[in-house]
Amino acid sequence: MPEGAEALLQGVDPNSEEALMKRVDTPMDAPRTELISYWKEALVSATIITPREFAREIKRLCESRRGYCKSEEFMSNGKVVNL
Repeated sequence: MPEGAEALLQGVDPNSEEALMKRVDTPMDAPRTELISYWKEALVSATIITPREFAREIKRLCESRRGYCKSEEFMSNGKVVNL
């Protein structure tokens, strides 16, 4: 483990699984680059079917987490949206 990692992992056994992995939700939470040996990022491909009145907020939620909408398909005479 690189020097300085112990300060980053306060109270964590440096040999434990927890010391080897850290969840990062924003770039501000990321450790210094010299402490990162590799980076994994979860990717999801999803289909969301929702009533039309919820579509705008669902798209906004996805975009706030770096998601994007590949397509929109209106179904049931425009009452339901397939995102």
